[in-house]
Amino acid sequence: MPISLSISGDIRSEAALIHLPAPQRRPAEVMLTARHVAAVDAWSATSLRSLIDYFARYQQVNVVFEPPDDRAVWQVLCGSLGTLPAHFILREPDGEEQPRSRPRNVILPARRIDTMMAAREVGAGLAGPLMSNYRRSAANWLGGMAGALLDNAVRHPRDSPTAAIVSAMHERDENELQLVVSDLDTTVSSDPDAAAALDAMRDRSIENWGGLDTMVNLSVRRGLDVSLTIAAGTGRLYWRGGAWTTARATAVAGFTAAATVHLD
Repeated sequence: MPISLSISGDIRSEAALIHLPAPQRRPAEVMLTARHVAAVDAWSATSLRSLIDYFARYQQVNVVFEPPDDRAVWQVLCGSLGTLPAHFILREPDGEEQPRSRPRNVILPARRIDTMMAAREVGAGLAGPLMSNYRRSAANWLGGMAGALLDNAVRHPRDSPTAAIVSAMHERDENELQLVVSDLDTTVSSDPDAAAALDAMRDRSIENWGGLDTMVNLSVRRGLDVSLTIAAGTGRLYWRGGAWTTARATAVAGFTAAATVHLD
């Protein structure tokens, strides 16, 4: 049977993660309506691209997408979704054309990362474009985080049915640089105590020189205000201001890591 999914409101930051798809039976078709979406960012782009890839690429069914009515929001979202799979069908209102240009704040449109070569290409190539508009220290740190997060997404054994998705954006309202990586692995998200599983991951990172703990603490030495959010299932792991905290929240599918530079 076909299914209908509706997305609306402000889907920035963690609010976007509820749209990551959980494993489910193959439908005949997916109608994805986003007409009333009011605001998007890199979290939105990564989550929606993961949703589209799950149905259109992995399950090989048509995904009929109705874009936001707000043309400014649609321009950002269109520019940030990247190259979409063949089963994606855009249903524009009569007389409207798909936005042609990519907004300047979209740094890296959503991209599939399924090989170590692709991971290293993004990690090595992200800092350059950032340096032309943002502080060198911020650009280098975010590029380094991209390499670390994508290396983890490709190297570690996962049961994700789709490749990891990464995107990066300058979110202008909050004035922050965002890098978001998601996959649909269920190893942590299916754990009844996902927060404890994330705690254990953090402890391993602290023991491993060059891991995420090293990367976030490097930001302090560079004088940057950054944060790291990891979400899987009901678990949340946060780093900001030199300290890790763990929390429990609404269950979300997959595994998401988001690095943010909070600009002056």
